[in-house]
Amino acid sequence: MEPHSCVRPPLFPFQAEAIRRLRKRTGHLALSAPTGSGKGRILEEIAANPEERILLLTPLIALGRQQSRRFRELGIPVRENLGKARHPVKNPGCLPRVWITSPEATLYASLREKIKEWKPTLLAVDEAHCFEEWGEAFRPAYRSIPELVRTLGVKRTLWMSATLPKSTIEILESSLPGDWALHGSFSLPPGLEVTEFPVRYGERVEHVRRSIHEKVSPGLVFAGTRKNAENYGILLRSDGKSILTYHAGLSDEERRNIENRLELDSPTRSSIVATNAFGMGMDYGYLEWVILAHTPFSLLGLMQSLGRVARGKRTGSAEIYWAEDDFRIAGYLLRNAKPDSRQANDLRLLRNYLEGTPSDKVALLRDTFV
Repeated sequence: MEPHSCVRPPLFPFQAEAIRRLRKRTGHLALSAPTGSGKGRILEEIAANPEERILLLTPLIALGRQQSRRFRELGIPVRENLGKARHPVKNPGCLPRVWITSPEATLYASLREKIKEWKPTLLAVDEAHCFEEWGEAFRPAYRSIPELVRTLGVKRTLWMSATLPKSTIEILESSLPGDWALHGSFSLPPGLEVTEFPVRYGERVEHVRRSIHEKVSPGLVFAGTRKNAENYGILLRSDGKSILTYHAGLSDEERRNIENRLELDSPTRSSIVATNAFGMGMDYGYLEWVILAHTPFSLLGLMQSLGRVARGKRTGSAEIYWAEDDFRIAGYLLRNAKPDSRQANDLRLLRNYLEGTPSDKVALLRDTFV
């Protein structure tokens, strides 16, 4: 099957502009566009050129699998190195047009050498906000990406996210000197109705439980931790709700089974209880609401969570449950952090947002994100 053998819809203006810039063959592009708006289409159009070799770095196994499936459906040869595999596959088959892997995998010399021999023409980073949010401590391999670009001799990079902090762009511009272009801007889904509920920590479970009990459509509950996700799942199933629990503590087989259920053309009416990373960059259009039973510890994390529903032209609702207790817990977890650290600043921004007026919120988002 040849790429683009099917009729595809016209490009949106932001897609066409991004493709135009990337076809210049040199330079770096930071692209901010809502999840579900079609950032992946940009890579698909570039990969249609047989001379291209796209190295795509992705943060989550589930997201990488979904991306790989999309390329294959279009007839674009793709190779994956997802999960914790230390070595590339021995028999990769036909020469891929796209190679999907994680930042951690590229740290292994054997895989990096194979990629270098492959001679990528474009390095793309999906969910590029992870570069700063995760790169400091959680997944430090993200901070090695500029060095990877130099090692591979790649002349073009693409950094994509629905939530690109201005501070991340500043770091990238200093780490990767050259011709930089910024395209797009941050916005919450226009069809999303957000409601905040200041509720004390000990009373939160019952408030969340009552809210979900009243809902007839499927949605997503962010529970904060694996333990909380399991506990909410047990509690909601005892109420007769169809619930899937998803987090990194599950086996690969368990996660694959859940992903397959979610990818069905006629999905189950199950809701999902998960930790905050679930669904990043993915589009589950049948989910109509999101509940944050526990707020993330950053404004970026909050915006990412809110963006899981009402994508494209759809509508949806979001409920944020928070209270002073959350900041005391976060302060305890960060008790050894310096007052001017990124983590401490993330908490201040989050608190300012939650306590701010509508105009305060708009100004804070404008100042924080591209």
